[in-house]
Amino acid sequence: MKNQAYLNIARKAFVLSLNLVLLLVVVSCGSSFQTKESKEAELKKISRIMEGGTFSIENEWTYPFSGSRIDLIGNPNFFKIDGDSADVNLPYFGVRQFGGFGDRGGIIFNEPITDVSIEQGKNAKSMVMKFNAKQGTENLQFYVTIFPNNRTDISVNSSQRDIISYQGHIRSTQKDE
Repeated sequence: MKNQAYLNIARKAFVLSLNLVLLLVVVSCGSSFQTKESKEAELKKISRIMEGGTFSIENEWTYPFSGSRIDLIGNPNFFKIDGDSADVNLPYFGVRQFGGFGDRGGIIFNEPITDVSIEQGKNAKSMVMKFNAKQGTENLQFYVTIFPNNRTDISVNSSQRDIISYQGHIRSTQKDE
């Protein structure tokens, strides 16, 4: 009789634990399920930010072409777009093929940008801005991806260096956003 009581208590505890786990799974996953309309609204918001032409990104990580990721927290870096100009100060870790004697080492410029295009990213989960810029004699191609959670990826192709990528977040946007 005593064993039967313990078995009933153990069963009830197991069922209760299982229900709690299922409840936690449903609650935590529930916020990740979005309707098609909410995804479209988030992409429109990102598109407005990019097309408005004024936003700023602070990067937390860099991913050199050859090597492991590098933590940028505490290292000054910024990426600002203001209309048809970019103000960029990104550290560079990687191989430089040629040129660059006497330069500052990073990707640093405050210049006009050209060939700007904005389009929807893969699987309609992001917006991508592509543009070209110059740093002295170096030609740079930027691919800036912004996700609905304000996470960003920046990829930089250079005529004189290995490709490098940065990961961060939008730091500020237009006042009306």
